[in-house]
Amino acid sequence: SKNKIEGGKSFITNSSLASIMMVYGQHSPAISGIPSNNISCVLLLKNEINPMEIESNISEGSWGNVFFSNPLEVTDRLVGGLGKGFKVFSTTMLFERIGLAFFHLGLTKGILKELEQTFKKTDLINSPHYQEAISTTLIVEAVCIRAINSLGTTKEEIVQSSLAKVYSSDGLMKVSSLAMKLFTAHGKVNHRVAKLSNSSLLSTMYSGSKNLLQRNISALSYDSI
Repeated sequence: SKNKIEGGKSFITNSSLASIMMVYGQHSPAISGIPSNNISCVLLLKNEINPMEIESNISEGSWGNVFFSNPLEVTDRLVGGLGKGFKVFSTTMLFERIGLAFFHLGLTKGILKELEQTFKKTDLINSPHYQEAISTTLIVEAVCIRAINSLGTTKEEIVQSSLAKVYSSDGLMKVSSLAMKLFTAHGKVNHRVAKLSNSSLLSTMYSGSKNLLQRNISALSYDSI
C-alpha cells in the first residue's frame, strides 16, 4: 500500500496523557503521486498502535516524543481523505484557538473580580492599573466575540481565531501583572492571582506557537487585501 506513515514528532504537549492522536504528515510525491506540500491527517489510538512509542517527561509539562519504528499502514485511519489534512487541521485548530481564548478571557475577568472584592470602588476608579486592566479585558472580549462571529467565513475565521488566541494570552498576562502591582502597592497579597501570574502553562503560549500564529495572521490578512 502507498498509505503508510513513518518518521516522528518531538515535544508534543500532553502526548503522555492523550489516548487519541491526530497525526499530520507530508507525502512523498514519488510514492503517493500527491505533492509534498499537501498533508494528510491520520487518527491513531495510542493503546492499539504497537510501532508508536511515547517518551514522556511529566515535570516538563507532559510533553513527549512520538515516532514510528516501522512504517505503519494507515489507509483505514485517514481523516478527510488523502491530501485533505490542512482542512482538518484548520478546523480542529480553529475551535481550539477560540476555546482557549475564551478560557483566558474567563480567567482575566476572574482577576478583575478579585480586585473588586478586595478594594473599595473609589480606590479602583482612581487606579491607573485598574483602568488599564479594564480596557485590556474589554479589548480581549471584543476580539473573542469577533472570532465567534467570523465562523463560517473560511479565511477570515482562521485570522480571527488566531488573533483571539494571541490577544487573550497577552491580555491575561498583562491583567495579572497589573493586578499584582495593585495588590503590592497596597501591601496586600492574593495567592490566586499570584499563582496565575506565575503560571506559564495557564497564561502564556510558547514563543514558537505565538510567532507561528502571528505569521499566519500576517500572511492571511495580506493575501485577502
